Amino acid sequence: MGLCKKLKFWKFKPNVPAELSKNLGLDSFSTQLLFNRKIENLKQVEMFLNPNHDSLINPYDLPEMELAIERIKTALENNEYIGVFGDFDVDGISATAILLSTLDDFGISAFPYIPNRVAEGHGLNLKSLDYFKSKNVSLIITVDCGTTDLDEVSTAKSMGIDVIITDHHLPLDARPNSAALINPNLPESNYSNKNLTGSGTAFKLATAIYNSFQKPIPNTLIQYAALGTISDVGILNPENRFIVSEGIIQMRNTQSIGLKALAEKSGTNLSTITSKDAAFKLIPRLNAPGRLENAIIALEILTTTNENTAHKVAIELESLNEKRKSMTSKSIFQARNQIKPDQLEIDIAGIIIVQHNDWHPGIIGLIANQLSEQFSKPAIAIATNGENSKGSARSVVDFNIIEALKECSDILTKFGGHSKAAGFTIDEIFIPELIKRLANTSNQKRSSESKSKFEIECTTTVKEVINHFEFILSLEPFGPGNPTPLFLSQRMKVLNAKTVGHTKDHLKMTLSDNEKYYDSIGFGLGNLIDQSNGHIDIIYQISENTWNGMTNFQLIIKDFVKSE
Repeated sequence: MGLCKKLKFWKFKPNVPAELSKNLGLDSFSTQLLFNRKIENLKQVEMFLNPNHDSLINPYDLPEMELAIERIKTALENNEYIGVFGDFDVDGISATAILLSTLDDFGISAFPYIPNRVAEGHGLNLKSLDYFKSKNVSLIITVDCGTTDLDEVSTAKSMGIDVIITDHHLPLDARPNSAALINPNLPESNYSNKNLTGSGTAFKLATAIYNSFQKPIPNTLIQYAALGTISDVGILNPENRFIVSEGIIQMRNTQSIGLKALAEKSGTNLSTITSKDAAFKLIPRLNAPGRLENAIIALEILTTTNENTAHKVAIELESLNEKRKSMTSKSIFQARNQIKPDQLEIDIAGIIIVQHNDWHPGIIGLIANQLSEQFSKPAIAIATNGENSKGSARSVVDFNIIEALKECSDILTKFGGHSKAAGFTIDEIFIPELIKRLANTSNQKRSSESKSKFEIECTTTVKEVINHFEFILSLEPFGPGNPTPLFLSQRMKVLNAKTVGHTKDHLKMTLSDNEKYYDSIGFGLGNLIDQSNGHIDIIYQISENTWNGMTNFQLIIKDFVKSE
């Protein structure tokens, strides 16, 4: 890719107004980063840098929260058995743990059910209803699902079981016959945080339960909500930002035996844990059993009060995660080999669709996510299996994937999700037609001129970035709505460069600004080794790297061009 073509996709944020630094009492670098996040007065600075409980919205602003609380109180008064139906990802597991812990705190006997990803899929099903009936359950609370399960909710009703739905997925025109439907995304909802996750919604129900009995909320609940929000890539608006920030702070002194065991096994220092640690160390291990086998053991480690059990499950999660990594690496290699060279050009609008009959349905979301992130395009990975082929989709900001799938609903057996992530079931014979339709839709709705792969905070020096490292850390947690800062530094001299990694996909360079040397790593940039010489302009993130007890700064290179 040529220089001009690359620079076309480097987006520079506008310069900060000169008077703003003076108004905020901060230097221009710090002010620029805040201005880029639409923070322009002292009150906004305080709320952003020090998130507090004022960011939490009244749980009763959610639709039908009062109906749910009244039904739960009735269950408590009548000593009813309650079933909690969850989901197999970390958002669903965390949400299930939140409600199980809450119900247990009030002496309510609750039975969890986590469906098998491959055998049962997402949402309520007849097998789960039979299970709950066998346990004499008269009330089911769903988490992270249920809004579109019209038939299953009606069946539960005919079996004498009421259903309270807590969910955040987009609704259909028709509604389930539920005792209560708590979902911030219902058309009539006045709840301002439309990006509340499944665990976030469960946390709001738990909050309402504790408030109704005037009891304090245990700290573990917001820790689980933080895990779910990070895992589900919830946009970090004020409420979600507080949930993640406070949850991470509480994790540093957690009383959860399971989180302690998981952290120890994953090499995570809980006393200094960050949202990045949670995302890259804890969450993959919690996700692994739901991807490959049954997620119930991930739920077990969050709910156990037995240290031996926690230790045993942590070892099992570690083993499953290693297996998951091996399978994913092989599948990603197969997926990339299917992609035509012209599909990789960022300035060609379109969608990447890959498929294989040897892929485990539990990892296709990882394949789609990695392809979408690497190539800044919507991506779909399909595990082909005749009439029961499973697809997982991940998208980018300018393409609503669930709306695109709705236009293909006549050839899909089942589908669901939201604008940036979705899943579906399809008969293999319809896959060519699906590819044709989605290619047309993406080319029509995505303009090559509208996409920016990299949004740069400012042009600066590495020295300036390092001098502000503590301030950069104060902007955490990072995620959607608050991306990790990306900087441009020009005329960095390449002292040496080599490809690293099992398949030589990554690029390791030592760079100099004529004052100091800096270690750098460019994940997925191994193909640029021939350009890694002379002077280059780099866009990068800054991180601390600890190796053999020594801590140094490392540049995470996202892209570079030869200096002019």
